[in-house]
Amino acid sequence: MRINNNLIASNAHRQLDLNVINTSKSMEKLSSGYRINRAGDDAAGLSISEKMRGQIRGLHRASRNAQDSISLIQTMEGALAEKHAMLQRGRELSVQAANDTLTDEDKQSVQNEINQLKKEIDNISNSTHFNGIKLLNANSIDVGEAGKIVEFLQKSWLEQSEKLIKDYFGLEADGVELKINLIEGVKGGTLAYVSGLVDVGTGKLSNLSLVIEMADFSPATWPNGGTAPMYNDRIIAHEMVHAVMARTMNFAALPTWFKEGTAEFIHGADERLRADIAWEVGGSNVSAVYTALGTGDHSTWGGQTANIESAVQSLINQVDSPWVGTSAMYSTGYLATRFLDYHIRSNGGEGIKDVMVYLNTNQTHTLDDALKNISNGSYAGGLTDFYNDFKTNGLDYFKSQINLYNDDTGSVWGSDVTGGASRNAEDVVPDIANINPQPLSGFSIIWPDVQPPEISKLNFQVGANSGQQIVLQLISTSCESLALTNVNVVNNASQAIDSFDTAIQIISSHRSRLGAIQNRLQHTMQNLDNAAENLTSSESRIRDIDMAKEMIALTKQNTLQQAAQAMLAQANQVPQGVLQLLR
Repeated sequence: MRINNNLIASNAHRQLDLNVINTSKSMEKLSSGYRINRAGDDAAGLSISEKMRGQIRGLHRASRNAQDSISLIQTMEGALAEKHAMLQRGRELSVQAANDTLTDEDKQSVQNEINQLKKEIDNISNSTHFNGIKLLNANSIDVGEAGKIVEFLQKSWLEQSEKLIKDYFGLEADGVELKINLIEGVKGGTLAYVSGLVDVGTGKLSNLSLVIEMADFSPATWPNGGTAPMYNDRIIAHEMVHAVMARTMNFAALPTWFKEGTAEFIHGADERLRADIAWEVGGSNVSAVYTALGTGDHSTWGGQTANIESAVQSLINQVDSPWVGTSAMYSTGYLATRFLDYHIRSNGGEGIKDVMVYLNTNQTHTLDDALKNISNGSYAGGLTDFYNDFKTNGLDYFKSQINLYNDDTGSVWGSDVTGGASRNAEDVVPDIANINPQPLSGFSIIWPDVQPPEISKLNFQVGANSGQQIVLQLISTSCESLALTNVNVVNNASQAIDSFDTAIQIISSHRSRLGAIQNRLQHTMQNLDNAAENLTSSESRIRDIDMAKEMIALTKQNTLQQAAQAMLAQANQVPQGVLQLLR
């Protein structure tokens, strides 16, 4: 018999510890309801279970996505149903108007109702939204301001500006990169500007950037942007003159009044000139002078002749003053450029285009050289003679040639300069709606990260994994898209019937397609719910506890624990048998 090591008691104690641990685990599983509470419980099972859980949550979310998508489609289809009703009414009216029992006056009454229907068709196209998304006008989905600016630059702002510069200034850049840089900026600051590095050898700029300050470059609306009359497309045209000149001549050597004056001339600056003349007068006469300049009566100017002539002469006299960047100096540059253009045209030339072509052909020469050497209307003394001529005769030119009261902006291609069609603030930069990622011939554009989004479709994520999408092509259902713009039952009721038939067929096709996608989404949703249910069942078998089985195990562990405690007590009594030998 041994008393130093009671092996029987040690074994009983070890078994008791195991029973306590197993009882604790069973109670933990029964309390949580999970068979796996930590990786140590089942490492492989935990990994499989977590992957399944990701799929299950994805399937549930995809099912809700499908429900949202169905709601969107129902919104579209409901709006199209209303359009269908209006088109049917329009066709009915067209059939009525085709009957010669109606007089022209009666037919005009019918046309009036059709016109209202057409307006409401367009209104529904523009106002049918789902979570901010325009559903029935595929070209008008709401995007961020920056995305809109990029979109409009790609549509026509850049391309048409370059075209005007090429046609009327005879200039085109040399294919270098032009980076578009959109910055937040500060409200009330510079709207846009061109930056670059000056080559001291040639006077050209490299590393060109067109910087647009978003704080002032708003609202971003098509086709002009900004607010009247200085729309954003006019500002882009102004800055593109700088960019093109910076690559086609000794730009650094040009006087600033000429750089800014020609940039203003491309789109016209009569509005600025009118305002600056009024501000130059100042005092209590500002409003009266501004109004007088808009009357068109140069003989009296509403009693403000002296004030106006003095203000204009003041603007003229600062043409050779150091540039300080005020609005008045921009007006001076614009007026001086127009004076020079008129002087050259009066001598048989093509105006300011002759100067630009000379500077482009002789890229080391200055404006002083150009004025001395152009073929028509040259100044022997160069800039000095031009300044003297402008200061002496500029006021008479203003009074006889500058028109600040009509809609023409005074651009190089408007009626005030060429005698052709008038170019107002809205159309002086033509509007083209086709997006072109590289719209310029003379520059390679580097766009900012913000790009116009894909506006022709919506992707419905209807699966737990990437790429599991249903695509909905967006549509445009405006009167223009339905070819109803020119429908007129007074002139041709039969043609109107055909037009409404075509429009009804188009809407029917759209509704049929939407119905098919909706049915597909409903089946998709049912399949997702079924997959989620079955996957949940599988994951449950791995992760969840079998309560009955674990209760049996707990009962077993409790019994064993009690037995182990009793045996440990008995084992501790065994060494006491030695005492009997000592008696």
